[in-house]
Amino acid sequence: MINPGNADEASWIVHTIPGFPKALRGYVFPPAEIQKGH
Repeated sequence: MINPGNADEASWIVHTIPGFPKALRGYVFPPAEIQKGH
């Protein structure tokens, strides 16, 4: 169910787990933004 593409992963996470837009941003944002979030 998990696709290797970051965009696909984020899409299924958002559709599978409601209220996870922040996680979507973590997957789609550039590495610099991901480091800030983590």
